[in-house]
Amino acid sequence: MERKTLIGYEIVRSPFHSELGARIRLRQFCAMSQTVLGKKSGVSFQRIQKHEIGSNRVSPSRLQKIADALGVTPATLFRAGHQRE
Repeated sequence: MERKTLIGYEIVRSPFHSELGARIRLRQFCAMSQTVLGKKSGVSFQRIQKHEIGSNRVSPSRLQKIADALGVTPATLFRAGHQRE
């Protein structure tokens, strides 16, 4: 787990959320910008950016909205982001 300190707060990025963010970043293959994805899912492009780098967790309702905007099911993003070993 990656640990970074920002003004006295510790930011812990889990591998799961980093992988999920990488799947959200696949919006680029649809030629969709962070701004467009943010508008379609009801958040700012900054929030999408934070989801993509794994610093913000994605709530189930937000995952549904992002999946709808990308034209996939939430399960597609979830399963792709979580690989069991």
